[in-house]
Parts: sequence; C-alpha cells; structure tokens
Amino acid sequence: MYSFSLMYVMKFEIVTFPILYKVSLLGLVIHFEFSEFQKFGRMASSSAQGQVIGCHNNEEWTAHIQTNKLVVVDFTACWCGSSRYIAPFFDGIAKKMSHVIFLKVDIDELTTVAQQYKVETTPTFLFLKDGNEVDRVVGAKREELNETIAKHLPS
Repeated sequence: MYSFSLMYVMKFEIVTFPILYKVSLLGLVIHFEFSEFQKFGRMASSSAQGQVIGCHNNEEWTAHIQTNKLVVVDFTACWCGSSRYIAPFFDGIAKKMSHVIFLKVDIDELTTVAQQYKVETTPTFLFLKDGNEVDRVVGAKREELNETIAKHLPS
C-alpha cells in the first residue's frame, strides 16, 4: 500500500520513521506512507521477465524452496562488499531466466537458514532442486555462477 498526501504548513521539519516518511519544506508537507520498509537495499528487485525474491523469515523461505524448479539462492550480507559487487549481475541473470527461482537471503536476518546450509562466507550461491542442495558456488565468481546455473538447467 502506498499513499500520498499534500498539506500546507508554515514551518520546516524533517521527521523519519521506518514506516512513515514526512518531509516539510518551505510550507509544503509531503507525506509518504509505505507498507513495506526497505533497509540497506535488501528488498528484492523484480521485473516482468524474472525476479530476485527476498526471503525475510522462515515461512517465506520454506514456501519458495518447495518446488521442482531450480532454485538459486544468494546468501548475502548488507556489509559485504563482494555481495554488493555481484548483486547487479545476479539480478541480471534473474531477469533473463523466468523459469528459475532466484532468492536472496541476508545471513544476519535468517541465521538459522544460513547455519542449516553451513554458509560460512558471503556471497554463497546455493542451488536447490526439490528442496535439496545440488551444488554451490562460494564467492563473487560470475563465470562459475553462470556455468553452474547452465549445468542444472533442464535440457
């Protein structure tokens, strides 16, 4: 849900809160309200062709891996330079391959999932089929990531 409203006031203020953004400048108040909060760019990108889906809790994780499609998971961290470096490349692959499910998991947010799959460094790319790990790529290795995805695509 997104809402937008304008009001006229005679003061200058900037108020921020994770869900509600309100900016008053030169007598014009612009009020934005968002139902979703984006922190450190963690929200997943999406497009009509394909998307990277952000998993923020165990229920979302479980729902997305219960499929017979190839699932590619980017275990990332907002503080990791290598994760930030590879993110646009990962998003680009997702846009080209709508028949593959691409997930993004922040290891500091879903620590139980990261521990379950023994993720020790970021980025780690996990490849799942029917909920089972079939491969992994550790590090921001573009070529290896491309080759591993191609290896597990149906012929």
